[in-house]
Amino acid sequence: ALQPCGNTSVTYTFIQPITTLANFTRFVSRNVDNSTGEIRKSIVLSACGAVNGSRIEDLSALKDVTKITGDLIIIDCPTLTSLKGANKLRTISKSLIIKSNPNLRNVSGLSSLEYVGGSFTLEENTKLRSFAGLGKLKDIGASLGIEMSQFRSLRGLGGLESIGGQLIVTSNDNMRTLKGLDSLTRIGATAMIKYNQMLGDLSGLHLLQEIGGSLDVQL
Repeated sequence: ALQPCGNTSVTYTFIQPITTLANFTRFVSRNVDNSTGEIRKSIVLSACGAVNGSRIEDLSALKDVTKITGDLIIIDCPTLTSLKGANKLRTISKSLIIKSNPNLRNVSGLSSLEYVGGSFTLEENTKLRSFAGLGKLKDIGASLGIEMSQFRSLRGLGGLESIGGQLIVTSNDNMRTLKGLDSLTRIGATAMIKYNQMLGDLSGLHLLQEIGGSLDVQL
């Protein structure tokens, strides 16, 4: 059991992962405010499988959702091939984590997304090679992490103006350039750019005016 240390308090909330399309559709139907399109709960899609043909292949269950007041976490969902269907989603108040989805090929379904209040993480999505569709994303409240991915550049993130936390670009074997961050002026904490064996320079960060922490670079 977790024990307090001194005056430190520990709070942990378990969120039941959604594994099938039927459960995903039911969750959205029960929790969406039909007048505003807002869901006031976090959504976790994980260990997705096929049960009587009920496969999560995209995000069409979110077709009427404009805001998630919580996290959107998609981890280890091998049936997922795209994020199609979330084209009305403009705001995620906490984090957006997309990790270890071996058949995800694009993120163009997030074409209306403007704001992520927490961190935005893209990691180990082996068939995902483009940020196309994220052009309206302007502000990330915490960190942007791009790790162990197949992107060759950051093209598609041209609308991003501010990262409140860290910029982490690490262990991307095909990353050749940072070009694509055409509007980025601020990184609130450290910029960590390491272990990208094809990356030769930092071109692409030409408009950057502020880094709140250190610049940790290994080319």
